[in-house]
Amino acid sequence: MDKAKTVLIVGIVLILWNLLGIYAFVHDFAQTPADLAKLPASQSAMYAGMRSWEWGVYGVGTITGFIGALGIALKRGWAALASLISLIAVAIQFGHAFIARVGANSWDPGAIGFVGFIVLICALQYYLARRWAGKGLLV
Repeated sequence: MDKAKTVLIVGIVLILWNLLGIYAFVHDFAQTPADLAKLPASQSAMYAGMRSWEWGVYGVGTITGFIGALGIALKRGWAALASLISLIAVAIQFGHAFIARVGANSWDPGAIGFVGFIVLICALQYYLARRWAGKGLLV
């Protein structure tokens, strides 16, 4: 497969992944007190206690991730910058939630694994966008 097709396919996969992130953000943000009551206590407390800036960082991370993925699919050089902003926002969001808010001891191993997977995909998206931009595949 040629490199241009690989970039397009990876871009499309990343668009779909980031659309899931946007869906998660909208879903989480729109939760009512009744919705929160159905969640495990630690998860409910986390969402209920999120400050405005945390929601902002969550939104920035998901939206710029999508923009970066779109940039990859469209073969645009700005994909790397958007992906970097997303990676930074995700690191702030989960770093704060994991370290400052909840603490490592109260997170379920599955949640830690999923957070790690999200950070890994963000880092991979940034790495690929930067690498492909450096090779002239994103202009």
